[in-house]
Amino acid sequence: MNRSRFLAASTAGALALRAGAASGQSGDAVPIRIGTPGQQGNAGVYFADDLGYFKNAGLAAAITAITSGSGAAVVAAVTGGSLDIGNADLISISAAREHGVLVSCIAPGVLWYGAKPTGAIIVSKTSAMRVPRDLEGKTIGVPSIAGLSRIATDVWLDGLGLNRASVKYVEIPSASVPQAVAHGTIDAALITEPTLSLSLAENRIFASPYDAIARTFVQTAWFGADDWMARNPRTVRRFAVAIRNAQRWANAHPREAVVIFQKHSGQTAEMLRGVTPSHYGEVLDPAQMQPVLDAAAKYHAIPRAIGAKELISGSALDPR
Repeated sequence: MNRSRFLAASTAGALALRAGAASGQSGDAVPIRIGTPGQQGNAGVYFADDLGYFKNAGLAAAITAITSGSGAAVVAAVTGGSLDIGNADLISISAAREHGVLVSCIAPGVLWYGAKPTGAIIVSKTSAMRVPRDLEGKTIGVPSIAGLSRIATDVWLDGLGLNRASVKYVEIPSASVPQAVAHGTIDAALITEPTLSLSLAENRIFASPYDAIARTFVQTAWFGADDWMARNPRTVRRFAVAIRNAQRWANAHPREAVVIFQKHSGQTAEMLRGVTPSHYGEVLDPAQMQPVLDAAAKYHAIPRAIGAKELISGSALDPR
């Protein structure tokens, strides 16, 4: 996708915006427009808003959920001026930069944390598939053909010496996955929480391929357009501090964090009762970003190898 297509996509992105909760914009608080895909892994802004971290940082946050178009839609909304800061996966952010859309990361979003996995390949409970080789020749559903789920599966299959070329990937919305797998429309799918836990009434976990990239790595990041951040360095720094503190709180209070996410997700407490809480980043560590970027380059999701430091804004908090 070239620069003009990225910017044109911002119109579609704006049409997909669904207004979320917003803090009061009184006093000297600086208004800031933030976009999130609205999933559990992107919930740091909800914690920061509900618990007063934005208010304490002098920010009046207007939070918007972009529920379609994945990371690329959020990037388009930020670069098109509909939003100031957004959350997307590292691959979408990298792809934007490689096509001349200058955005940089401010803070980490969700981490893949192998000790508490929040994503897995599922198959139907009635499926005859039992070992990884059984996936050869099968159809696997993923949220995005160019995204991390497909790349992680390829890395995992290659590591096992299996024929990944025989696997067919199809894009399918996460909400449609449980029924599609249970009814045999697709053979398997790679999904994350909370859809993962919600799918297990009729399906079972088959494998967790994300560990093939690394046991811990940054999956998503909060980012902004370089020109906007250059004009608003204090606002960006305030955001970085607030989101760090909010996500640090969530890591220390995982069940309470799920309750806040539930309030904003529209799902019931009962639906989220068995969900594995996400583990969030606190500062951007290039070493935790690089494994994703290396895999994305190797499997042609981005056109070249990128050093993680190229993606990090000067306003990001020092990880040391």
